[in-house]
This record gives sequence, C-alpha cells and structure tokens, in this order.
Amino acid sequence: MMARKKDNKAIFIVVIILAIVVVAIYLVWSGTLWSILGIEPLFAPFEASVTISNSPPAFITILPTRDVTNANVQIAGSADGQVDIQVGTTDYAVVKFVVEDPNVPTLPNDLSNTPTVIAYGSPTAANNEIAVRLTSPQLGVRCTGPGCRTRDATTANRPTGVATTCTAVMCAADADCAAKGYTAPENAKRKAYTCYVQMQYFDEPVTATPPTAGNQMWTISLYIEDNTGNANQVTPSTSADFAGVWGAGDELYYVLVRPSTDVDISPSTEKIQWTGLSVVAVDNPGDDGNAVDSGTGLTLRNIGNKVVTSIDITPQNLLGVVNPVAVLSATAFSVGLALGAANAGACDVAAGGGSPTFDGTALTGGATLANFLRNIPFTADTPAQGLPAPATSAMQDLFFCIWPSIQTGTYLSGGSDTSYRATGGVFPYTAGQFWEIVLNS
Repeated sequence: MMARKKDNKAIFIVVIILAIVVVAIYLVWSGTLWSILGIEPLFAPFEASVTISNSPPAFITILPTRDVTNANVQIAGSADGQVDIQVGTTDYAVVKFVVEDPNVPTLPNDLSNTPTVIAYGSPTAANNEIAVRLTSPQLGVRCTGPGCRTRDATTANRPTGVATTCTAVMCAADADCAAKGYTAPENAKRKAYTCYVQMQYFDEPVTATPPTAGNQMWTISLYIEDNTGNANQVTPSTSADFAGVWGAGDELYYVLVRPSTDVDISPSTEKIQWTGLSVVAVDNPGDDGNAVDSGTGLTLRNIGNKVVTSIDITPQNLLGVVNPVAVLSATAFSVGLALGAANAGACDVAAGGGSPTFDGTALTGGATLANFLRNIPFTADTPAQGLPAPATSAMQDLFFCIWPSIQTGTYLSGGSDTSYRATGGVFPYTAGQFWEIVLNS
C-alpha cells in the first residue's frame, strides 16, 4: 500500500508539470506572456517589397572628351580626352556620356533625345533638363586665385551645322557603346548623350604634363532629368586619384586642355617705321604707324594660354627700295622695353654714350638676340585686346630705336637711297627680308 501511494504522488507531480509547460507554451505562442511582461516578441522574418512608379536615370559612364573647331571639324593631332585650344578664337569640347533609364520599356520616352540645356546647378520647374559643365584645374591659376573658371554647355553656343547643343541616341545604335561592350538587354535602356561646350583660347591648360592627378585637369559635372523631373548628377572629382591609385587611362575621365604658345601683332597693320630721319641725328625712336593707340611700340598680343617668358629677335639689314644694293645695317638698331629718347629707353645702349644700367640692347645684323627678357603675360581671366573683349593684361610692347648717326661708320653701304625696307621672303630669312621674333615659354 505504501508503494502505490508513492507512485500516485509521482504521477500527480508529472501531470502538474506538464500542465504548466502547456500553459507556458500557449502564453508564449499567443503573445499573452509578452503582453503581461511588457516585452515585444520577435516573430519570423517576412518579405517586403516596394514598387517605384518612375525611377531616376543613372549615369553609366563618361566617355573620353574630344574636340572640334567652330566648323565642327576634328582638330588635327588631338587625342581622346584632350582639347586643343585654337589660338585667338574658340573651339568646342565634345562631352559624351551614357545614361540608363530603368523605366524602359514601360516608359519608352522617359528620357528625351533633345533635353533642354541649362546652366549646371540651375534647374527650373520644367522637366527634361540637362547640364554639362567643365571646371578649370584645382591646382590652376584660376582655382588658386580669383576662383575656378567654369564653361557650361549653352543653347546659343554650338559648332556650325550642329542643330542641338545636347542630343542622344539609343546605345544600341552608338559605336562608342559598342566599343564599351554594352549589349542587349541593357542597350535597350541606355542612351548616349553628346554635348558641346565652348572653350576660349585663353582657358588655362593642364598644370602638369603628363598629368598625374585629377586636380591638375579640367573636371566634368553632369546633370540630367527625365520626363517627370526625376534627376541625377555627376559632380567633379577633385581628389588626387580618380579611382584608387592613379593609373593609365584615368586622365580620360577628365579633360586635358593642352598648352599653346602664340602671339600676334595687334593691330596687324602695325610696323616699325622712321619717317624723315636725319642721317646725322642720334637716338631716333621708331613709330608703330598705328593711329589707333597712343603708343609707339610694336604691340605683341598673347593669343595662347601660356605665358611667353622671353623672345628671340633676329634682325635683318634693310635694303634700298629704289636701289636694292644699298644697305642700312641692322647694327644701327636697338630694342628696349620703353620708348626711346636721348640715352633713354630703347635708345640707351652701351655704345651710344649712356650710363649703366642700359635700358636698350643694340642689335647685330643677321645674328639672333636670344632670350630678350620680355614677358608677355597670359591671363586666364580676361582675353587680350579685341579677343573677344577689350583688355590690355595680355599684351606687351617692343620699342625700337636707330641709336647712332647712320652717316658714320659702316651703317650705310652699297650706294644710297632715300627709303629702306626689310620685307617679304621665306624662312630662313636673308638680308632685306622680314625680321623674326621667336617665342620662348
């Protein structure tokens, strides 16, 4: 009897424990226990999805920039990623890039082939807008000085024969997309855009050749909207590296504006002349024959995008106009940085009786005066006079003088004449032909 009572007691305890377990499981399963304890339960994960009616466009790649003239002709000698400025005038950087529209084919016309061109950073309430901007090098004279130079694609400026500043074609019909290896079905959603950005001859060049970082080059900013105003943009990369460590080909994602050194004489009708010269007089300054300005020097205008640090001058003997064997020796001439006068300016030479330091330098017939210190500045801010807005910051004058009495010594030979010239001819020049000025930078 005692054994049976013990067994019944054990069974009773087991039943109670099972009942407690069942109740606990129910409370947990039903969430009642968590409510009593004030604890939120962790339920099993579930799938969630969102469908966007119109996704914004996405930039896939920027293709290497190229250049064309105002007549829409590829500039000879230029390469992918480069813009060769045209001295004294404008040309165009051709910026090309690929955009993907995730809404195609549901919305086949979501991206316009001829979007409205706006200035970068100036979107309006309208849709289908596009902006392309080039920004001068972060290490250049503009960005480190008065502020970076920017060039935007504009509706008004595009090459001759180009109907629209920015236009697009489906990637499936574009050779550059094919060269990148883009194929279906992606090509059905991608468009290749081509935009023209006008560049000026004085836009500053790359700060290092070859470039070793993106901040030495012009950078590209892009903005585009679809038919409902959804937008995306690419901002300039101004860090030292484009992607990781700078490597071969990275410069193609920037714009390499190449340096160009050139000057012209402004106005082109200028020449150095002496009228009514006395053969016995000394220190006779020349005149530029130009009534437009008040100066008498030969005006050299920088029509490139680089400083001219010095020039080489090669003078030639002047020949008689009527008697071509009559010679006025180039050794009678001198050059300087200021208007000549008695022992002053361009007339102040060592053999002419002046005092050190001499302002003028005597020339030697047929021999080059090398590295004549004449800085012709380049300014990335304002152009030279008449190109296309007035400014004098990119011009310098050369002043000439006949410093001795030409009746003395051997300055005159071969007979006599009343007029002498150095004109015409083909390089290499000889006596009686043009004087030559060579630029150094």
